[in-house]
Amino acid sequence: MAVTDRGSGRGRTGWTIEPAPLSSARQRVSALDQAAASYQEAYALARTNFEAGATALVDLLDADRQHAAARLQAASARNDAAKAWATLQIATGAGAAVAGTPKVALR
Repeated sequence: MAVTDRGSGRGRTGWTIEPAPLSSARQRVSALDQAAASYQEAYALARTNFEAGATALVDLLDADRQHAAARLQAASARNDAAKAWATLQIATGAGAAVAGTPKVALR
């Protein structure tokens, strides 16, 4: 959740809440995972057609390229979601200590 100051006016606080980047990143991951699965099916069909002699090699290679691009986009979205999660953890102060590292008390 992002909070921004839009300027205060009469009867308004001046603060608005924007959509959560983590939530939208997770939705993007889900959508791109579904797209990658669809391209996997398209590649499998293209391979079957190529093996049966119904399509040319260039069609099979194009389907493979599209599948690889979809997987890359899904991986990039997953990376963006991880960054959004890390940003949220930092903003809330969670996860500051690394496992096995003693916490230092401030005096």
